[in-house]
Amino acid sequence: MSIPGFLIRTAENNKALAERASLVGKAPVPTGLPSAQEVVAAIDGVMQCDNFYSAAAQDALARLVIVREQFAATLQRSIQPTHREEHMNAVTAVEGIAVQTTISQAAAAALKAGDAVGGGFYAGQISQDDGVYVVIVAPKDGGEHEETVWHTDRKRLDDALSYYDGNANTIAMGRAGSALALWAISLRLNGFDDWYLPARDELELAYRHLKPTAGNYEGFRHGENPSSVPVGYTYTESTPAQTAAPAFQEGGTEAFEEEWYWTSTQYAGYSVYAWSQSFHDGDQTGNHKNDEFRARAVRRLKIQ
Repeated sequence: MSIPGFLIRTAENNKALAERASLVGKAPVPTGLPSAQEVVAAIDGVMQCDNFYSAAAQDALARLVIVREQFAATLQRSIQPTHREEHMNAVTAVEGIAVQTTISQAAAAALKAGDAVGGGFYAGQISQDDGVYVVIVAPKDGGEHEETVWHTDRKRLDDALSYYDGNANTIAMGRAGSALALWAISLRLNGFDDWYLPARDELELAYRHLKPTAGNYEGFRHGENPSSVPVGYTYTESTPAQTAAPAFQEGGTEAFEEEWYWTSTQYAGYSVYAWSQSFHDGDQTGNHKNDEFRARAVRRLKIQ
């Protein structure tokens, strides 16, 4: 089977890819033709996949869907010749780079909280079903959502119960029509479009390592994180301390607000609740989905 034929067959048979692509389709397609960087990155993302049935392949193929839709939409608008010429000049001037979906063990070990990596900032490491990943917090400009509801529907989302797989949770939320999830799925920041809402344990990593101020809530089991690498233990009044990353300290350009932030994890005990965390003192609890909290997108890199 040819490579294009194999990709088509993979896309047809892969339910998760089809879901993510359809969710992306619900968000507005960016106007105009994609840049050369976006085109090359989308193609390279597919070419670098070792397993076309993996989560990374799903996102890579979804990126190709977005690029295709951009071209289709632009052609429908019948671009004028002068615009084509301007675009081709821009294409010639831009050097494409591959989308980064993996990171070496040495490179991951060298990262410190708040270091720039993979289109955002390093927040820690998380165990997934298929390995250990670096969690990357999105830039605040474009990657943080103002106060909004988790979802207007009170139904329980059984496919969004994961404490560690925010990507799967976000897809489930988007499939159910959550505007917040669709916002995260449609994000395109620094050449990457595989952002999602962090699961409970992923957001905990961001608090633990990128905490804007000092002081914590010493409540029952707050801060326990069996998914993090290394495993996280309950908070004390002084641990974790304020982050050492200047940009994430209170008043910094990337700092979290001392407010509640949504995770993508459905609260198992009550269908109308979802998990959230306070970036004032670390309190973790379920809150009503109709409450309005902030959200910060993340993406991840598999450690190889």
